[in-house]
Amino acid sequence: MGYSLKIFVSLFIAYAFFTNFYLTTNDNPRFSLTAAIAEEHRFMIDSFYNRSFGQLSWDPNDLTLHRTWWNNVDYTVFNGHVYSDKAPMGSFLAVPFYFVARLLTSDPGVLEFICSLFVSGLLTALTGVFIYRIGGYLTDDEGLRVIVALSYGLGSMAFSYATVFFPHNISAFFVFGCFFVLFLVKRKRLSDNYIFLAGFLAASAALSDYYMLLVGFCLLVYCFSFARGSVAKFMIPFVLTLLLLPLYHYALFGNPLVFPLNYHATFNQEHSQGFYGVLEPNLDVAVRLLFSPYKSVFFFNPLLILSVILFPRFYRAHRLEALVVASVSILLFVFNDMYYAWDGGSCVGPRHLCALIPFMLLPLFSLRRKGFEQNLLIFFFILGLAINFIYVNSRMHVLPLDLGPFVVDVPIIPMASNALNQAFLHYGVALSFTTGIVIAFFLYVLWSKELAGFFKRFPFMPKRD
Repeated sequence: MGYSLKIFVSLFIAYAFFTNFYLTTNDNPRFSLTAAIAEEHRFMIDSFYNRSFGQLSWDPNDLTLHRTWWNNVDYTVFNGHVYSDKAPMGSFLAVPFYFVARLLTSDPGVLEFICSLFVSGLLTALTGVFIYRIGGYLTDDEGLRVIVALSYGLGSMAFSYATVFFPHNISAFFVFGCFFVLFLVKRKRLSDNYIFLAGFLAASAALSDYYMLLVGFCLLVYCFSFARGSVAKFMIPFVLTLLLLPLYHYALFGNPLVFPLNYHATFNQEHSQGFYGVLEPNLDVAVRLLFSPYKSVFFFNPLLILSVILFPRFYRAHRLEALVVASVSILLFVFNDMYYAWDGGSCVGPRHLCALIPFMLLPLFSLRRKGFEQNLLIFFFILGLAINFIYVNSRMHVLPLDLGPFVVDVPIIPMASNALNQAFLHYGVALSFTTGIVIAFFLYVLWSKELAGFFKRFPFMPKRD
């Protein structure tokens, strides 16, 4: 089995183990839109929004399953009907998977699991493969390529967002996939005609998360820097794909220039501030996003600390790519800093920054695996795995705890925190989050040969593909 396939299988199976069988307030409207399209062929989600919402849990007093309700706050109301308040791409992608699964079951938990896994989980695993593949052009160290790819999928907050039907890893797949295609065109590994695909991918990210349009413009500049005569190949699919958004808005509201946020049922006042909730820069928020254990990008993605240290070396070797990494990261960071809901509510880490993680990991391919740099790589890699394994068990249940000098999100580990626990729950048996050792054992077996070499002589990893 080649390393690309091995990385994909490792990540996809891990995500299948932890993917939710329930919905939070954030992914509920997205799933409800999928169900409405598949079952009623319309965009109104009235029939599904309340029916599919909540978390299955076990009552130890009567051994029955019931729903634990979150606050129902993410939806739009227009002309007496409920609509999704989210950008639509994730919902559209899930329709074929929902349709096939619906032929086999009507269980909402299973349908929610399938949609989350085969959209968020599948695309996150593919992003890990992209990182591994692009590393082949940036380093000769096969082991480093594998570590960086796995650190994205299991050692960053991408782990948690691969297990829920949120838009962030979906957007990350599209923008990083666009960059990957352009990178290969620049290296003459793909023909210029693949720039059409790059333009489509960049626009698809904006259909998943509106603010990804910022990243799309960065990638357009990257394309222009080495393929000026082919920029039209990027722009044509980019513009045509983006036109789907005003068509979608027109179908909902009769006005192509109206967004779902204009009719938001609970946060209309907040979104009316500034430009749809985007305000002026906030230094205090910026400091928290960088260094606080509450919603800090470095706390939940420790390897990015090493990546920042290595950025000057990466810039000297790959100037254009380094500029893309810097521009994408700065734009997304500034947007998150200026957004009124910068912390993302009850969630794992600064979720609006998920799309910068695959880009920010690229400077790690400049690392020399010896001495102090090697030790830092091992330390941050293991730390990232530990932190994100704990938080993925929380299923977005976090409690902000004020410790005086700083605030920290304490993960609340619920019953049925993974697929194994969920299966036992139907028989009145509630297991602890320690059942996660099952997936750890699977990954150990899958990578046993490489781990044996790792402990004998780090780094050791024979080439396979």
